[in-house]
Amino acid sequence: SGQLPTGGNGASKRFGSGLYTVAVDAPGYHANGTSDAGSCEPREIDLKTQAAANVVCTLGEAGRVRLPGPVVDAETGEPTVARLTIVGEDPSPNKVGSAGRFYSTYEWSQPFGVYDVKYITAKGTFDLTGSSEMSLEPGTYLFFISRGPEYVPVEKLVEVSAGGDVTLDAISLSRAVATPGWISSDMHVHSIVSPDSSLPLEMRVLSAVGEGLDVLQSTDHDSITDYSSAAAGLASQGIIPQDSIKTSAGDEVTPNHYGHFNAYPLTPDAGDPEGGAFDWSDSEKEDVSPAPDYVWTVPELLPRLRMDESGPVIQVNHIMDMPTGLLLA
Repeated sequence: SGQLPTGGNGASKRFGSGLYTVAVDAPGYHANGTSDAGSCEPREIDLKTQAAANVVCTLGEAGRVRLPGPVVDAETGEPTVARLTIVGEDPSPNKVGSAGRFYSTYEWSQPFGVYDVKYITAKGTFDLTGSSEMSLEPGTYLFFISRGPEYVPVEKLVEVSAGGDVTLDAISLSRAVATPGWISSDMHVHSIVSPDSSLPLEMRVLSAVGEGLDVLQSTDHDSITDYSSAAAGLASQGIIPQDSIKTSAGDEVTPNHYGHFNAYPLTPDAGDPEGGAFDWSDSEKEDVSPAPDYVWTVPELLPRLRMDESGPVIQVNHIMDMPTGLLLA
């Protein structure tokens, strides 16, 4: 309920005069009987009556889960990247009258019953933490280790106690189907470059390898993202295997007035802030005024995207959405 921040120091830039409720959130911890990872004293502060406040937060209970090493491809014996889905209702789900919350920096929300999703690197560490350990709220979980539809997933029942340590058994994944001559890709992918994603480029590369993709195709909103440097960097660190994924650049052209189109493959322009993305309002009919931006019509836009017969593939996205699908917009 604070007013607009004022002042020149760090605290006053974050807070204005008003009433505040203090909460602490740290993944893998839970304070019993609360909605948070810990408890804070005082829980409420009144910056209308005091110029500063000293708040102390104490983390609640947690256990530790350790990896014994990387997940191994049973066919080759080589380390691979895998997805870890932690299944089991949060020991303290975020419900009225209860406690706890589903929260992730990368995922805006998880399906009910999924506590968290992490990726196990080829070095046997979680995500980009560089650590083979993670904290987890005490409880019973089903660990579901997978690598896309080409591999048979492995399930492990895991009991985590407060203050306890659990080391998983060695994990290997066997192929469910051979796919010579086929390529796996997802042609609609976003990263932190898009306003509707918070996933850093490196995490997007890691997740793509962990999902079994062969090609990572970028299609950020009105921006041509190049994943090649991020992929090369992760490979050089051993986080993903060498040559485990190829990258391709594209653009989700996003005129919200009538729908979104993907165009790929494209060549990124490193000298342009948007990577050389198509400007769907760039027209002689556009002027500097309070009026809405001019938008190319579909008959005007598609030939410019296509350019020529050997030009990029044009993909119509979420066609039945309103208002971002062409057929309903």
